Amino acid sequence: MIKWLIRIVLIVILLPVVAVSAYTAWNWVQLRPDAHFVSYLKGNATLIDLRSEAPFAITEQDLNKRLILLGEVHGIAVGQELDFALLRMLNAKAGVRYYLGEFDPAQAAQFNAYLDTGDEKHLQRVFAYWSTENAQWGNAEFMQKIRRIKDLNSALPPANKIRFIGMDRVQDMPLMAAHLDQILATLPANAWPGQIALLETLKSDVARSQNATDAPLPRAAVEAITTLPTTAPAGVVSATWKSLCEAIINLSDRATVKGREGAITASFERLARNPDMSAEKFYGFWGQFHVLDATIQGGKPFVRRLQDGDTPFKRNILSLNIVNLNSSMMLPAQQMGFTEKYVSIPYSLDNPLLVFVSGINDAKEAATGALTLFRMNAANSPYPGTNKLGAVGGLLGMLQPFVLDAESVGPNGASQYMILATGSPATTPLLESDLKLK
Repeated sequence: MIKWLIRIVLIVILLPVVAVSAYTAWNWVQLRPDAHFVSYLKGNATLIDLRSEAPFAITEQDLNKRLILLGEVHGIAVGQELDFALLRMLNAKAGVRYYLGEFDPAQAAQFNAYLDTGDEKHLQRVFAYWSTENAQWGNAEFMQKIRRIKDLNSALPPANKIRFIGMDRVQDMPLMAAHLDQILATLPANAWPGQIALLETLKSDVARSQNATDAPLPRAAVEAITTLPTTAPAGVVSATWKSLCEAIINLSDRATVKGREGAITASFERLARNPDMSAEKFYGFWGQFHVLDATIQGGKPFVRRLQDGDTPFKRNILSLNIVNLNSSMMLPAQQMGFTEKYVSIPYSLDNPLLVFVSGINDAKEAATGALTLFRMNAANSPYPGTNKLGAVGGLLGMLQPFVLDAESVGPNGASQYMILATGSPATTPLLESDLKLK
């Protein structure tokens, strides 16, 4: 009897070990390099040197795309470095001066005010919110990048200076309310029929704080839109009127547009229809999901929505995607039971047990250094029609699935360039004490 009990105990103990070992071994088999893909990558790999004025070997045809997006997994420091380097290069080589942000118009206005004045209070206001919300955006590297963009602007002629445009749905409702206050204070009384009703809503502390889709301020914005004249009323500067309309419409999206991706797409489609922007190119730094030309488990990212839509940007978009190895990630922690606001965890997309991306070892074998740029859209590319480098596996991949639908991948691949980044530290948290909050 005792022998049977021992056997049962051993089976109970060993079965999970055997299962995990078998799962890991199977994934190792799946991760074996494919000679065809390795050969292609080796023929289309270049080293990224961030000290160079032109660190990215992007073809002239691709540089001339009207919308260029860099995608990352948030919380890894190298993304901020790559973002600044690419923005600087695109500004110099392709005349890009509009930076589309994963933030809302009120936050963009604060960033632009900082670029114009150098007053740190504008940075403090945006990053204080992100820090309070325990968001990955609330990091020191991002804040320092905005400072570097201001310094870059100081050396540029006025026609080339960089400006921020907020594409996201409203994040910080109190800041949006303050943004509206500032604009409305410059308008004559009764400048347009809906002005008084909007001002009345703004008097409510509840309206200024609630961010839900049915909150008072988004509902008031929906009503205000029906009263907005198409041109600036008498006595109102055109640029001021455009800022007001942008804020009100963005607010109304909170109530009328389904989902965050839908709101981002609606924001950009309005921008694309703006005649003042008809000759402009745009650049943005976004989370990885948004920049891919494919459906992901049925969900449509921002880029795929634009490719399926009807704007001048259809087939005029370039995506670059960062894949990380042997790195660390700053992760919001309190919702996971930690007492700290953030924790730093190892992050490497080649772990056959925890998390990996399909085809990663092809890229590892073809890499030329710590930062390698792979062109994925050359004429002989084997990547379109596959989910190579687009399917996340491992135990963490099961918890948060991320798999490109292979048949949906665009004709030039889900992204046209891939950056393999090795050995990056996590971003550094900005705590309340760092932001001098009261």
